[in-house]
Amino acid sequence: MSGCTAVLAVLIGAAPVAHADPARTNNWNQWDDNGRDGVMEGETKLALGVDYARVGASDHTTRLALEIEHLLRNRWGVVGTAALPVEGTWLAPASLGLRFHFVPKFPLDPFVGVAGGVAWMAPHGLTATAAPLGEARAGLAYYYFGLFFVQLEGGYDFARYGRDGVELNRSGASFAGRLGVYF
Repeated sequence: MSGCTAVLAVLIGAAPVAHADPARTNNWNQWDDNGRDGVMEGETKLALGVDYARVGASDHTTRLALEIEHLLRNRWGVVGTAALPVEGTWLAPASLGLRFHFVPKFPLDPFVGVAGGVAWMAPHGLTATAAPLGEARAGLAYYYFGLFFVQLEGGYDFARYGRDGVELNRSGASFAGRLGVYF
């Protein structure tokens, strides 16, 4: 019996271990996810937030905005935005544009973008009208746990009101803060 036990012990001890220790993950959140990589080709971002924009020399508008972006490449994305004013001068933009990401696959994502579209304008006491809109933006997004991100941006909106012989420059600086998900 002791000889069989010794042979069995040698065979068991010499056999390779079937289970190795699993690779350690970067357990930085409660979902056991690895750190987020930021944006990369093929991802889509959906964000909701608040925009504040100067309208002309003395007015402003505060808007609730929805933004969607699809990354065509690691650095390039197509972005669409629609916003509805909730306070101030009525200037409701809808735009489509391109965005360039400086550091893809990184949790901090600086970006710049340009967009064009249409703005529904209704200045005080004047007839409402649709007008062309141009936008230039720069911002920073931070990808934190899970599939969530926060984004801050600033820029300039180029918009002019022109109807019935009245011409108004409604261009001005704009700022936005958004929370979103990407998938």
